[in-house]
Amino acid sequence: MDFILANKEIIWDILQKGYESKGGFKGFESIRDMLKKSPFYKIGFLDNEIITVTVYNRYLGGEKCVGATCVKDNRHESVVKLLKLIIEHNVTNWNKWIWIEASGKVEAFCREANAFNIPTEFVSLYLEAIPFEPIENDKYHYKRKIKGNIETKTIFGFRDRLSFELLKEKLNKEVSDFLKKVENKMNESEESLLDLYLQKKHPAFRHKAIVDYFVYLKDDEQCDEFTPQMLNTLQKSIDALEGYLKNDNIDKDDAEIIEIAIDEGNRVLNTVNPLIPIKIQE
Repeated sequence: MDFILANKEIIWDILQKGYESKGGFKGFESIRDMLKKSPFYKIGFLDNEIITVTVYNRYLGGEKCVGATCVKDNRHESVVKLLKLIIEHNVTNWNKWIWIEASGKVEAFCREANAFNIPTEFVSLYLEAIPFEPIENDKYHYKRKIKGNIETKTIFGFRDRLSFELLKEKLNKEVSDFLKKVENKMNESEESLLDLYLQKKHPAFRHKAIVDYFVYLKDDEQCDEFTPQMLNTLQKSIDALEGYLKNDNIDKDDAEIIEIAIDEGNRVLNTVNPLIPIKIQE
């Protein structure tokens, strides 16, 4: 903390200039407020000079990154690269629950780092009593008033273990409910047309339906993170489809459809991230 105290004016100046286009840095009211509320800082150096700054606030739970910026001069490429590395470290290798309300370039950096993007339905777990407005037909962005201005934001990261567990539980339940329908575990009186259809098709098409559901989650619901249980379910259905193709005498047209399903399922497996929390020392 002695280093921060000695360089507080430099840190504050970088924050103010970095957010100049937005009317200045709004995460803290003053240098004194920053020193009082920020539990830690991440500072990036080039030639022994501070060039990037990220600051955090514990007030809303976890370690919320409330500022991430860098100096703006002819070293732009180097400083941006360093800032990206810091953000990536936040979401992959840190020993705390770090999250961020992001927009603009910081949002882009978070996506490049494969940070977990929180669906809007979970935003209240983070903002609590702070009002916000979901954006129609947008699963991840919302609007809220910040220092008198309406801004569009999205959240990356996990506030705490409870928020992570609630989100994981909901995702697992949605998949479990769908699997119950596909596997025909509901009462006969509750059978849907899909149940009746799949009963008359080759058993491979039950697994194709499961793969199709995960493709839907990835492409249409824009889910880029699946729980380990979800990934395991998808992998089992892909394996089953491959087994049917190899060992069963499947109609040529059906075989072509199943081959496409296998390719699509593998595409999803290769482009989503496992929803596993970083190792937290609690």
